[in-house]
Amino acid sequence: MPRISRRTFLMLAAGAALVPYGFHATYALEVTRRTIGLRALPTPFAGYTICHLTDLHLAEFGHKQSDLLAIIREGRPDIVVMTGDMVNGKERREEPFLTLCDQLPGIAPTYYVTGNHDTNSLHRGIEGRLEQRGVHVLDNRHVTLAREDASMALAGVGEWGRFGAAGLDAGLRGIPEGETVVLLAHHPEQIAHYVSRGVDLVLSGHTHGGQVRLPFVGSLIAPNQGVFPKYSEGLYRVDDTAMYISRGLGLSVMPFRFNCPREVAFLTLQPRS
Repeated sequence: MPRISRRTFLMLAAGAALVPYGFHATYALEVTRRTIGLRALPTPFAGYTICHLTDLHLAEFGHKQSDLLAIIREGRPDIVVMTGDMVNGKERREEPFLTLCDQLPGIAPTYYVTGNHDTNSLHRGIEGRLEQRGVHVLDNRHVTLAREDASMALAGVGEWGRFGAAGLDAGLRGIPEGETVVLLAHHPEQIAHYVSRGVDLVLSGHTHGGQVRLPFVGSLIAPNQGVFPKYSEGLYRVDDTAMYISRGLGLSVMPFRFNCPREVAFLTLQPRS
């Protein structure tokens, strides 16, 4: 039997010890709390907290989503946003998502944009089912958020593969020049389009954080970006645009996560000089 060095043995032992921890991420749900500074954010919106959910893929967290809802209530957000892929494109059922939507508007005003799975023909008309539950669908449109005597825009672009840049422009049309803009967009790899239009903050999903994150390497792969994606999870800044990508709540393609736990993000806005 060939001999191995002490260093090699220790590296192999450390790797083996990390495997159970890595796969624990398949079931773990992590709460992220992050402060994001935005240029020209109106002072009354300092401390404004957004709960960001994405990529549920019909995952269930307790009876009638009770565990997930408890986390959201405890976070006391000003609004809840969902950035697509809350269902599975190849499954007709929607109950885990709709059950969540039955409760969210009672916690805080709730907004949603479609992702690639939501626009599958099996889910045609899902936007109406959400509106019936009090969820505001922001595909290619915007609303004005008010606080004291100040306002900012919350805009959305529907699934990029369906609407593209025309949908983005429709969502931003009519926003007063100089107003702070938060954009809900499923696809982070389209960041250049968001930057070129002066968006202040993009909230996105789609990547699942890579779903597999290798120690010292990072995300292995992400849709529409390929291997070792540039934009996979967390906060990025490109020029004057900030973008937060949530790792999401569910699974897709691979039935597991590694070193990449599911995420509920609470993002608190502050003015940035």
